[in-house]
Amino acid sequence: MIDLIGVTAMGLMWGWLMVLIWGRPSATRPYLNLLAILSATILFAAMISLMTTPHLVINFLIAALVTAVIHFSWLRSVNSNWSSVNS
Repeated sequence: MIDLIGVTAMGLMWGWLMVLIWGRPSATRPYLNLLAILSATILFAAMISLMTTPHLVINFLIAALVTAVIHFSWLRSVNSNWSSVNS
């Protein structure tokens, strides 16, 4: 049970960090950011698979994806609201 909670929490944090890495406005090479995110995600998934059971990797990836989508949509709404206020 503690493995499930820990892996899900890692996925939630990783999803949040993925958006921060990918969504940086000063990124001149977004594909390099994407490659770094994918490489680190694969590394984290491999570590989770080695430390726990391999089926918990699915929980990590789902939690990371859900958090990334929520965080990305929230950032887009904040940016659109901010631009409409400054216009």
